[in-house]
Amino acid sequence: MSIGNAAYKTGIFCLLGLPVIIYCVLINKYAYDFPFLDDYETVLDHLLRPVSEQFIDCFIPHNEHIHWVLKAVASIDSLLFGTVNFVRLIWAGVLFLLMLYALLLRTGRNAGIPWLFLLPVPFLLFQPSYWGTMTWATTSLHNFPGIVFALAAFTFWTSEGSTKKPWAIVLLILSLFTHGFGIAACLSILTWELNQRRFSAAVLPFVLVVGWLLFRNSLTSGLGIPAVFHTNPLLVVHFFFNFLGSGAHFLGSPGTIAVGVGTLTGCVILIRKGLVQKNPALCLMIVYLLICALLVTAVRADMGPKQGLASRYRIISALLLCSVYLGFTLFYWKNWTQSIWINKTLIAAACTFFVVSLLTNIHNLEKIKTRLQEDQLRWIRNEPIQEFPHPAHAARILKESEAASIYSPGLPR
Repeated sequence: MSIGNAAYKTGIFCLLGLPVIIYCVLINKYAYDFPFLDDYETVLDHLLRPVSEQFIDCFIPHNEHIHWVLKAVASIDSLLFGTVNFVRLIWAGVLFLLMLYALLLRTGRNAGIPWLFLLPVPFLLFQPSYWGTMTWATTSLHNFPGIVFALAAFTFWTSEGSTKKPWAIVLLILSLFTHGFGIAACLSILTWELNQRRFSAAVLPFVLVVGWLLFRNSLTSGLGIPAVFHTNPLLVVHFFFNFLGSGAHFLGSPGTIAVGVGTLTGCVILIRKGLVQKNPALCLMIVYLLICALLVTAVRADMGPKQGLASRYRIISALLLCSVYLGFTLFYWKNWTQSIWINKTLIAAACTFFVVSLLTNIHNLEKIKTRLQEDQLRWIRNEPIQEFPHPAHAARILKESEAASIYSPGLPR
């Protein structure tokens, strides 16, 4: 290998890792060890239970979700270090994000895509539009693990040989017990089976699990009639496209909707072009992300279109952009090699997207860290907590956590 080729490859791998490093630097600077919203109940209230009860609690619903990964990691963190640390939990979520990145790169490399054409992926994936995962432990260990389980399940399900189907079912069940989007993963598999004009007997176990979860949710969370049926249709459409384009929220409402429409159009083109045959796992991933968008729209559309731009949802939009880019690259990268400006334009566009998102969202990261620091000061001064809807309940949990040496909310961070 010549010195020139070695330098070229080194440069590519450095660029593949640069957004990851920046993402980690941001977490190191802005993540703060103080609970935020659901953290009080999903982490601290969980750890207040006897160790013998914590395993069962991992599978007790919180709203419409079952946070087994989050609660299990919190229990392990507490056992290893004596007290739980919310920043450590956020870093655990980063490990799942890195797994997700590795699976996306593996998808591209297995399809023969050169590393050069994979460069836009990290700049689309690690842009901090979904900053909530960088500052909120519950969201970090809620979104990433479930998506990793889903993508891994799609890979196993579409692989040749029936021996991998049981592993896919295990991963689907893990996804179901991680967050509500696990239902979208199962619906994606069902769609795949119907498209293949078959219905494998292996599907039955998780169909039953999905049915049970839906029934349980209808009883425990009082979902009632989905919001989509009593909301203005135009607002529903607005919410849906806001959700799809939320990774580019910094473009404002018209720009976000344009990105959402463009992304959906890209999905349709890829499926019509034969992505199902070209790369079944990637096709399933796209279907999964679209079903996630439909599910959130169905239950949250009555909260207004802006709710579709919530930070915790933007990972879905970012992943959809990555998946659509990978899909087009699968079909066209050989053609792109004949025109060097195409790839340079794609990389420049992804880098610009990353930089704009970074500059826009640093303010949000600073703001949430300040809010957590101020909440800690309120606690020290014996004033009501503001970053939880029920201050008295938060105070009780913090007092009991401090008394049990589970967490020390009054220590400087």
